[in-house]
Amino acid sequence: MKYAKNWWPLVFGMISIITLSVLGLWADLQCRPISSSLCSAWSKLSWETVLAGAIGLMGGLFVIVSTRMTISHEREHSAQTIVDQNLFLYLEIVAESRRYLDLAKALTGLIHFEQLDEDITEGSITEQKVDVRQRLKTIEEYRYHLLNYLQNEQVPFSFATELQSLVKDMGLFDEITGEPNEVGVVELFELSIIAFERPLARYRQRLIKARR
Repeated sequence: MKYAKNWWPLVFGMISIITLSVLGLWADLQCRPISSSLCSAWSKLSWETVLAGAIGLMGGLFVIVSTRMTISHEREHSAQTIVDQNLFLYLEIVAESRRYLDLAKALTGLIHFEQLDEDITEGSITEQKVDVRQRLKTIEEYRYHLLNYLQNEQVPFSFATELQSLVKDMGLFDEITGEPNEVGVVELFELSIIAFERPLARYRQRLIKARR
């Protein structure tokens, strides 16, 4: 439906051509043999030539519409690229947060170790947990980096509060050990990620729309 308004002239033209073809064939059948002055006038009208011209016009119109849509698509793609470059840090925060989320889910048994995108040391479940726990601990260093950023940089108001909450909730993994009763901590962190993703996505769309 996004580009429907660009195609309506072609749809209207196709309907017109089909209608002209049907009416022309019907009139030809009705006027064989020529039985009236109206039929005589119709026989002098070369409606097939008119139809051919209309089809040619449709071809030109198709090229124009296609070109406009290509330009519009390229403009939108260019806007998305520029906006994503400007928002790279925040998009990266989402990606990194979800990576840590997967590590926490594996550690607490919400997903299997095999479902992680990272290479985990082969061995017993205990050895795999130790490996994942060590990787999860690096979230503290990442969190301190983000806290420093929040203190020194201006974050867009649209998602500043949600980002602060997400960074705060990263501290939930300070003492996580992988016990089943820690599942709630993981679920809370996932909700924080979603709460940040939504306003970020809306903000991104507004910027893209403004640049098109």
